[in-house]
Amino acid sequence: MQNVTPEIAKGLGLKKETGVVVTRVEPGSPAADAGIQTGDVIHEVNRKPVKNVEDFVQKVEKAKDQDHVLLFLQRGQNNLLPP
Repeated sequence: MQNVTPEIAKGLGLKKETGVVVTRVEPGSPAADAGIQTGDVIHEVNRKPVKNVEDFVQKVEKAKDQDHVLLFLQRGQNNLLPP
């Protein structure tokens, strides 16, 4: 993961410079199974905004005892909720 920078936001056509960009997805991982792809931008974890990588890690850590974690992400110009 990587923080969304002004350059990344411009390159991806993002309106905001917040969130994290997925830089790699391990084959067979829960992220891969959920359909998350390199280049996806994660904006929320469990309906809470994500500002940067540190914020993302904290929110996922808080949710580790839950069966599921809801991610709101953007792929290109589309907003997605993984299956």
